[in-house]
Amino acid sequence: MWTEALPVGNGRMGAMVFGGIRQERLQLNESTLWAGQPYDPVNPAARAALSKVRALIFEGKIAEAEALANDAVLARPSTQMPYQPFAISCSISQPGADV
Repeated sequence: MWTEALPVGNGRMGAMVFGGIRQERLQLNESTLWAGQPYDPVNPAARAALSKVRALIFEGKIAEAEALANDAVLARPSTQMPYQPFAISCSISQPGADV
């Protein structure tokens, strides 16, 4: 199970170490492996809309402020590109590692 592995890395390269006595399993990752292509998520309308969002909040119009912020302030696209694993599984067998 992935949530039971030990994360190790340096911020650019990393691995999830699953452990084991007879067989070690690693899932390797590298920071440049993303789906899609490079993009700039900055919303060009954000600067102009921010003062209006603040004014709506101070007027107590929270729903309007939220709608405007969602439309004009949040990054585009609003989600990040999915991270891709470098190697799904790398197994290291250790013969004679009986307990």
